[in-house]
Amino acid sequence: MKLKIIIIIIYLFAGNHFLVIGQQKTVKPLKIGDHVPDFLFQNLKNTAKSTQQASDLYRSGLLIINFWATWCVPCVREMPSLDELQKKYGDKLHIISITNQSDMVLTTFLGNHKELAYLTFSARDTLLKKYFPHTIVPHNIWIDKNGIVQAITDDEQLNEKNILSFINGNTSLATKHDDLEFDWRKPLKVADTEFVHRSIITPQKGSIGNGGVLLPDSNANSTRFLAWNRSKTDLFWAAYMKKPMQKRDWNFVEIHTKDSSSFFYPAYTNELNWTKRYGMTMFNEWSERNLLCYELSFSKKINISQFYLLMANELSLYFNVKARVEMKPTDCWIITQLPSKFKGSDFKETNREPLQIVGTSMVVKNQTLKEIAEQLSEMYGNEPPFINLTGIKERISLKKDFADLSEGLKVSMLKDYFNRIGLDINLNKYNYPFLILADQ
Repeated sequence: MKLKIIIIIIYLFAGNHFLVIGQQKTVKPLKIGDHVPDFLFQNLKNTAKSTQQASDLYRSGLLIINFWATWCVPCVREMPSLDELQKKYGDKLHIISITNQSDMVLTTFLGNHKELAYLTFSARDTLLKKYFPHTIVPHNIWIDKNGIVQAITDDEQLNEKNILSFINGNTSLATKHDDLEFDWRKPLKVADTEFVHRSIITPQKGSIGNGGVLLPDSNANSTRFLAWNRSKTDLFWAAYMKKPMQKRDWNFVEIHTKDSSSFFYPAYTNELNWTKRYGMTMFNEWSERNLLCYELSFSKKINISQFYLLMANELSLYFNVKARVEMKPTDCWIITQLPSKFKGSDFKETNREPLQIVGTSMVVKNQTLKEIAEQLSEMYGNEPPFINLTGIKERISLKKDFADLSEGLKVSMLKDYFNRIGLDINLNKYNYPFLILADQ
């Protein structure tokens, strides 16, 4: 599968490394043919043993280190197949799925995918990626019974045929090559540094995954927007909604055009078995025809509202599309204030930190309820959006310890806590912004 997703670290999660490698102070990236250090995998999930020595695994069978992320569609899609392979081959095969995401994110994922009974997982990786640097997941390291890296592949190579062939001594697999020199912090093309303003739209570029970034300053000014290998719907959403498009947001887009196929990723159409029915070849052909790279940049800072307005006008002109935002009734989690007085902050805090889960605690530092609602919407990616209708303007700091978050923080648990501090959460209809795209 050639759908590729670039890794962009947005938050850094504190915690111990999930593996230990003696007293080694420097990390030298490993390549095919190198012997791996004897990693001690720690904090393992979904397995009887919380620690495993790498040598104990590869000596009894093929060891595959599978780098992945919960937001990576190909990664999640291949998990059931990997679980079946692990079940079938037992001690001849050891797959350890590694993510740099937090324990809480991994625990929530496993709680929602209890069918994955045989795969071993670990979170909070900051070290192993240094030994096997990459920019795109899935990223798979194949280690033979002698502890030698024999292959570095994408998910297309990770199948039963290749695993059986590898176990029988054939280690020849197509090598995955990530462009490690690609840096989203730099201009997409560095040819002329004397420009005052420029806008660039190019076809899809291979080997860089996909992503997008806007870099505003504290005064809501910006000099640059860059998106690479995104659909035009992604671009219109960013221009009109002033935020990146998440998977849930496709529910809030209406397309009124003669041909809407170029606006939607096949995965988001009504054909649930698109790839199964048509195959990845057609998906790749769709990507080559419809994904774009877009950069809008200035040599001076521009007010962000004016920046987005220019971007919206430019996209409409180029794609010959009329775009607007229309408010429509839709299900939302509405945060309101109870008749009992809101108790305010749980503690005093001068620093500002967004909502996060630390262990079994929810912690918010010096945030408005509007900001908290936005952060909850991001955290609950599969739930309806959260809307703040409390009228409370003050910044607050909250901390709540929950007895058990093994299946994640459920909305019902959040509601119980909010009720105790004078707030409520209910699922009601609310006029929510929809992006409407139509032919000119």
